Amino acid sequence: SKGLEYPNVYLVGLENGFIPHQRSLDDGTIDEERRLFYVGITRAKDDLCMTYCATRKKWGEEHHCEPSVFIQELPEDGYHYTDHAELMAQEADDDDMAALFKDMRS
Repeated sequence: SKGLEYPNVYLVGLENGFIPHQRSLDDGTIDEERRLFYVGITRAKDDLCMTYCATRKKWGEEHHCEPSVFIQELPEDGYHYTDHAELMAQEADDDDMAALFKDMRS
């Protein structure tokens, strides 16, 4: 994606063990993954959405997840945090729904 920008960029799975990968954490070689994370951030022209899970199921067991150390390295005034419960508690009105479906059609 060198030199390319996109209106909306989504970086998902930003948990320690995923990004950066556990092997990089164990080996102390996370610089390349940090660079790729930065490249992903800088591809966003308008909106950047970064997500991570609070828990994941692995091998049938639920595991607690920690946000990526890369998120923790960002300046606090550089992003807006929205809690999942807060987001899900918001009700969409008719205008929001009409805009959503209009965007999907286009």
